[in-house]
This record gives sequence, structure tokens and C-alpha cells, in this order.
Amino acid sequence: HLEMDSDLEWQPSQLLITLGGSDSCIEAFKARFARHAPLPRMKWREQATQRLHHVPELPVQFVPFNPLDAVASQEGEGVQLERLPDWLIRTHERPLLHIHLVDSEDPLVYKQHLKEQLARWQSHVTEIGGSWLIVHLAQNPDAKKSMKLMLRDTVFDKIRSDFGGKLHSDKCLQLKVRDDAEDAQGAQLWSVLQRRMLREMFSCLDQRVAMYNKHLKLFVESEAMLVSDTVLCNFCLLKESQALSFETVRLFQRAAEHYEEITGVLDMHLQRRGSEARAHSGQQRHEQQQQQ
Repeated sequence: HLEMDSDLEWQPSQLLITLGGSDSCIEAFKARFARHAPLPRMKWREQATQRLHHVPELPVQFVPFNPLDAVASQEGEGVQLERLPDWLIRTHERPLLHIHLVDSEDPLVYKQHLKEQLARWQSHVTEIGGSWLIVHLAQNPDAKKSMKLMLRDTVFDKIRSDFGGKLHSDKCLQLKVRDDAEDAQGAQLWSVLQRRMLREMFSCLDQRVAMYNKHLKLFVESEAMLVSDTVLCNFCLLKESQALSFETVRLFQRAAEHYEEITGVLDMHLQRRGSEARAHSGQQRHEQQQQQ
């Protein structure tokens, strides 16, 4: 009887979310998030297939935001099938969402320091890829106001105006600095944040699936896979990255479909190589017989 070592048990890929802001903000947010985790179940209609998926509760792993992770997308430069860039085959390791936390309620501090920090962070996020949210931790969150009626006098108003605008104002949210089980407003704000986090992450996943499909189509339409083992391996690596992207959001059946495609392609490749080897061996025997 063999027992599997728990250290060797399979673990799904981690769903990563980066956090930016002061250390005190990050620790306070993580502590409160733990009380509301995991992210709730949801339904997601995949744009590429129009299939409706039932997404289970999602645990997440928060990691520090690192501007050095920025990569050039190179979307317009094309991709060489025999030499895929590292960022492409490791797309599944990149966070789907970036959150920046702000707790200051002083408009002067925002004007002199925070606004520039947020602009620099947003620029890095654009380079890295992924969706984003800005979360303001407030003592007394503002009542919801339309963009037309905003006086733009509080820090949160300024954040929504400067970084949300009319199109992305819902990417800027508030949370209470302190909330408890009996705090209805605090619980409602957390619920709104969790739904927004899910919406942003799956919007990003839709974009990544489209990106994968775009590049995989180049392989399928090329005859290079028939003659180049390198191209075939790159196709499998890219397909595996796509499967791992689905694993991060616990859609294991969807991931399995991609693994099955990899298996099918490899089986066909081996059968073709076997047929070529037998044909070559037969040709050699025929030539030897003629020489005799």
C-alpha cells in the first residue's frame, strides 16, 4: 500500500492579485478581506465560446505590486512560431487584477503626493496587463453620487474624477476603515467590491483567451508543426498556458478540454512520425534488395 506524500499532492495554479499602497493599508485590507473570503460563486459567459460557466468560490493570493514585472505586449510585432517570447507562454502566471489602496482623507496630501503615485501605478499596470481597481479606505464612506453631481471636494471624489472619469468611475470604490458583523454599510461595500473584483478578473480572462486563440490560430494554419518539433512543442506550451489560466479560476473541466487537445495533437504527431519511419525503413530495405 502506497501513501502519497502530502507535499507532492497536486495543487491548482494560484489566482494572483497584486496590492499597491502603503504597508499599513495593505495589511489592514488583507486582514479584513480574510473575514470576507473567499470570493463568492458567480456565472460567467465566456466570450470566445458563449458558454456559460458556473464558477465556484475562489480563494485568492495577494502579492505585492512590482513595477519591474512590466512587459511589452509586442502584439503588433507578430510572433515567430519557432521562438515564442517568455511572457507569452507564461501569461497564466501574470495577475488578473491589480488593486491600489489609499487611506488618506486629506485633499492636500492627495494633490501633492497620492495623485502622482496613482498615475505612475496606473501606467505600470497598463504595461504589465490586467484589470485594475482603486480602493479608498475611509472612516465614513460617501453616499453614492453620480459623476454629474459630484462636488469633487473629497479625496474619493478626486480619485473618481482623475482616474475613473465617466467610463471607469465604477473602478474606484470605497471601504470602511473599520467594519464589523453588525455594520450593514460595511458589509454592503465589501459585497460590491467582491462583485467588482470578479467582474474585472473575468473581463481580463476573456481578453487573455482571445489573445491565446489569436496566436494558436497561427500554429493551426501553419504547416510548420508538421515538420518542426520545436514549433509543435511551442504550440503545446502555449496551449498548456491557456489550460492553466482556466485552472486559476477553478474551471477544471475547461482546462481539461485544452489538455485533451494537446494529447490529440501529440498522438497524431507520433502516428505520423511512425508512418514516416516505417515508410523510410521499407524504402531502405527495397534499395538494399535491389543492390543485392
